[in-house]
Amino acid sequence: MKNGLSSLKSTLEASLGGMFLTLMFFQLPLSVLGFMYLFDMVWWQAGIAALIMSGVPLINIIGGVAMSILGVVSLISMLF
Repeated sequence: MKNGLSSLKSTLEASLGGMFLTLMFFQLPLSVLGFMYLFDMVWWQAGIAALIMSGVPLINIIGGVAMSILGVVSLISMLF
């Protein structure tokens, strides 16, 4: 039973790690979409804002995740 729980735990850790890695890989483009959606910016203004946001460490951690999630929401709302 212990081996089954151990393999389940490692599978969940790997999938959560993969989702986090994917979110961090697409953080800048999704942040650009988030800025465009939230503040009604054009793409180059949102790109500059996302680059400035990624330069400040604490704001990058909190705002990057929030803007990435908002970018996914804007993509979903554009598709429907």
